[in-house]
Amino acid sequence: MEYRTEDGRIFYDKEVAQKHANELEAERQRRLAIASQARGLMKNGDYRGAIYYYLQIPGWPEYYSEIGLAYENLGEYNNAIHYYSESIKVYGEKNPIEYFARARVYTAAGNWNAARTDCEYLIQSEHSFDAEKRKKVLHDVFYYRGQCFENLGKKKRAIGDYKYSSDFGNTNAGQKLNALGISYSPQKPPRSFAGNGLLAFLFAVFTFAGIVFILLTSEAGIMGMAGVLKLALILAGSILVFKFWVAVYYIVYPLLKKITAPVFIALFLIAGVRVSSGFYEMYSVEVGAPAIVDIKGTGAWFYEVPKYSKGGIKLIQPGEVILILSDIIDDGEGYKFRKVEYIGEQGYLRHDDIRKIKVQTAGKTAAVTADEVLRSGPSTSHEVIKQLRKGDTVTLTGETSSIWVKVTHDGDTGWIGSGFLDK
Repeated sequence: MEYRTEDGRIFYDKEVAQKHANELEAERQRRLAIASQARGLMKNGDYRGAIYYYLQIPGWPEYYSEIGLAYENLGEYNNAIHYYSESIKVYGEKNPIEYFARARVYTAAGNWNAARTDCEYLIQSEHSFDAEKRKKVLHDVFYYRGQCFENLGKKKRAIGDYKYSSDFGNTNAGQKLNALGISYSPQKPPRSFAGNGLLAFLFAVFTFAGIVFILLTSEAGIMGMAGVLKLALILAGSILVFKFWVAVYYIVYPLLKKITAPVFIALFLIAGVRVSSGFYEMYSVEVGAPAIVDIKGTGAWFYEVPKYSKGGIKLIQPGEVILILSDIIDDGEGYKFRKVEYIGEQGYLRHDDIRKIKVQTAGKTAAVTADEVLRSGPSTSHEVIKQLRKGDTVTLTGETSSIWVKVTHDGDTGWIGSGFLDK
C-alpha cells in the first residue's frame, strides 16, 4: 500500500511515512516560529534583524515580499526590487497586488519606465481586486504613474493621472496639480480604466452579434450541449485574446496612439468574420448537397448507426467528398450526426467533421488538386473522356449532380468529383 506525504513523496511503509510526516510538521512549526520572530522585529522597526531571521527560512517564497518591505524601509531599493520580483515570479499572476510594492519602490528609486510598466499592469488588473482594495490601489498607482510621466517629460499624461488619483482622494496628487498650475475639483472616478472603452464596447457588441448570427443560421438551434460548450470555449478564448490585446494597447499606446485603436478593431472584426463564416459553413450544409470531410488527423469514422463510439465501419480521409442525406440527428448524448453517402455506401458521420462545399458558379475556374479523369456523366460508370493532371485549370459550367461538377477543359466538357477541385 502506498502512503503519500505532504511534500509528494511516496512510502510503502506506514511507520516510515508517518515519521517523515512528523519531520515535515516539525520543520514547518520551526519556520513559523522564526517568521513570527521576524515579524515582531519588523513591527518594532528592526528591519535588519527581521531580514536576518527571514533568511533563516529559505525556500518559502511567501516571505519574499516581507523581506522586500524590510529592504524598502532601509532605503536599499535594489535589494527590495530583487525580493519583490522573486515574489512576483511565484504569486504575480494569482495576486497582481505583488506588483504594487515593486511599482512603489521603482518610483522611489527614480526608475520611471519600470515603475510605469508595473503601474499599467495594475490598472489592467483592477477588476481582480475587491472594491475597497481597488480604490486603495488606484489611489496610489495613478499618482505613481503621474510621477513617471512628469519625469519622462509627458506633462499632459501626468496631469491626467494626477486628476484620476485626486478623484480617489489622494491629496498629494492635488498638490502636484497645483504645482503644475492646474485648478481641479475631484470628480467621481470612472467605473473602469482597464483598456480602451470604445474598443471594449465594439468587441463586446461584435462578439454578441456573432453568437446570435451562429444560433440563428444553425439548423440545430442551440446545437445541444456539445455546441453550447464549443461556443462557450470560443467566447472564453476571445476574452483572453481581448485582454492580451488591451495589455499590448497600453504598452504601445505612446508610440502608436493614432493608429492603434483602428488597427486592433480591424483585427477583431476580421477574426470575428472568419470564425462566424466558418461556423456558418459547418452548420448550413443542406440535405442533398455535397460536402467535404473536414477533420485533422487520420480521418473521420463512418458509422453504421448514428451513435458515437471509438470506432466505426471505416475511416474516411480528410478532403473526401460525401453527399448529405439527412438533417442533423442528435444521439441524445450530446453528439450530432448526418446521414451521408460515400462512394455508393450509406452511413453516418459526426456533424462536426463535415463542412459545406462552396457553391460553384458558372464561368469561374478551379484547379484540379490531384490526377483524375474527366467523365461523360456524373458517376464512375460513365465513359472516360480524358485524363486530367494535378494543377490543370477547368472552367465550371454551373451544373452539379450530387458530388459531381460539370466542367470544361481545352474544349472538352465532362464531369469530375467536387473533391478534386480547389474551391
